[in-house]
Parts: sequence; structure tokens; C-alpha cells
Amino acid sequence: MTSPIHITFGTFAESYVKQSFEFNPALAGEIIALNEDLSIGPLRDIHMEDGRTARTAWLSEIGAHTSSLPYLLSSDLATYEIIKAITSSQPIYIWCGADTKSHLGFLRLMFELSDLNLNIFILRYPKTVQYPIGEFPFLHVGLLRPGQIAELDVLFESLGQAERNTYINDWVEISNSDSLLRMEFGDIKHVGDDYLDDKLIMRCTSDFRGSAWIVGETLADIFDQWQTACGSYLNWRLKELVRMGKLDYQGVLYEIRDYSVRLKL
Repeated sequence: MTSPIHITFGTFAESYVKQSFEFNPALAGEIIALNEDLSIGPLRDIHMEDGRTARTAWLSEIGAHTSSLPYLLSSDLATYEIIKAITSSQPIYIWCGADTKSHLGFLRLMFELSDLNLNIFILRYPKTVQYPIGEFPFLHVGLLRPGQIAELDVLFESLGQAERNTYINDWVEISNSDSLLRMEFGDIKHVGDDYLDDKLIMRCTSDFRGSAWIVGETLADIFDQWQTACGSYLNWRLKELVRMGKLDYQGVLYEIRDYSVRLKL
């Protein structure tokens, strides 16, 4: 029997799915992780060299002088080539999620595999899951315990060509936009790059506060919509608010730990 291939989105999902094999040995197989964050940055022509160059330049700008730059510049191009080499006899299990990063990663994966006849199964994830502190909407497997993940195997279903085509078309539409920020509202929506500015300002006061606190609290505020921990984008927007004269600052406008901001007096 051919062992399955598991495709996950994000490092936490990769680790926890691997740990779930101990609870459900029938799941055991190779794991391939897709980690590129497609919720931010240009996507137009990302399948061509010019588009990838433009995306890299923009991400390099917002991540300049920060330790998050390698994360921002991570690319899944080499990983797609590995997936394309999988034979049709090997079952591929895709651990889909309801968060922005997983959703976009899945749609692009469908586009990259559009010309291949592969044996794909996708997770029809539950609407809610039970956590130690209560029942909450399902976001992605990276937030579940390995034992919970092991029980999701019964929710995988074969992905037909008609449904694949729908996902491919969704990606084509998304990647033809010039937006820089995408958020999850049941479906992926394009929003202005200043969409989160007001939420950042709401966390500012007349006294200087560390930017790390402001970014962290804003991430918590938007978790249900954005559902991706990209503090780098919020750090960039906070610095842009300073440059636009909407906030005062002290320190150096590099990492979020390097400066504090307050409302303009």
C-alpha cells in the first residue's frame, strides 16, 4: 500500500500533524509544508519572474531592518516542484483551514497543480472544535492537539475536477488584483493597505506605549478576520502612521521592540 502524502500550511500545522501519527498510525506518511504568507504583498504575475521580483522588492521594503525579513521572503516555489513530482498512485491529503494563510495557500496550490492528474483528498474541516476553554470556530490544524488532529481523518473527501476548477478560478481572480492586503470574511476579500490603521490607532494613547504591545493587541483584535500572525505588516503600518505625522515616536523605527508611539499631541 502506498503511504500518503500530507500537505500542511505553516510550521505549527506541519509539526502537529506529524505528532498525530502516534495517535493514528494509519495516517503516517510524508509531510510537505507550504509556508509562504500570501495574505500580504503583491500577487499580480506572481507566476512569472517579473511578478516575483516586484513581490520580493515590496516585502524587502516593509521588512527592512527587521529580523522577520527571511520569513517575509520565504517562497514555496521549490516545494511546488516536489509536489508536482508525486505520482498519481500516491494519495495526497491536504489539511485545509479556514484562516487566511491556509485558504490562500490552498488556492494557489490548486492553481500550481492544475495540469496534473493527482489523487487529492481535502479536509472538510468542522465548523467548530472543542478547546480546553470552550468551543470555538475551527481555524487550522496548527491550533489543535495532535490527538484531535488524528480524529479528523474521517473528514477527508476526494476532490473532483469540477471543484478543483472552481478553486483554480478563485486563485486567478485573487492574483489578478493589485491589492497588498487580503483578509478572510468567509471568502478572501481585498482590502486597502491602510485597512488596519484605525485599529492600530485605537491601541495608542497620549502616553508612549511600546509598539510591540500595540501590534500584539491589534493582532488579537483582528484574529477572527485575519487569522495570521503577521506582525511584520502591522509594524510597517505603525511606522507609516509615524511618517504620515499621525503618531509621535521615540526610539528607532526598526523592530517593534525598538520604538514606542503615542497619539499626536
